[in-house]
Amino acid sequence: MKTQIEPCTGQIFECVKNNRQHSAVKGKFYLYDSGELKTYTKLNVTCLANGDEMLELPGCFERAERCPFCDVRIYDAASDMEITAHDGVECAEAWDAKVKNYCQDCSADTVNGKCPNCDDVAEPANDKSGEVAGRKE
Repeated sequence: MKTQIEPCTGQIFECVKNNRQHSAVKGKFYLYDSGELKTYTKLNVTCLANGDEMLELPGCFERAERCPFCDVRIYDAASDMEITAHDGVECAEAWDAKVKNYCQDCSADTVNGKCPNCDDVAEPANDKSGEVAGRKE
């Protein structure tokens, strides 16, 4: 096991050892996003600004083999290789919007998974006034 992890934005890590000083909790998944580690729950998103420092803790974090949001296999620890290109940030944001029932585009509340603002594509009314392509006949 490596003692130091080189993080990239969008990678997901699993805590394998508690650390009280940095509030790392064993079994919890952390998303690395530009120097921050984020944890997602059904109620909130917690951002830990000392993400780089936390990942340097020896034996505390490992790359997650499966995405906790979509359950896709993303990493093989045995061969130390990434299996699929997976952006954890996008996946986490989509999961968060789905769980908390809001639209990612306009932040409106969703109803049955659909946004009343974005999903309502108003079809043009049939205009029988004789106008064709901007001219009257």
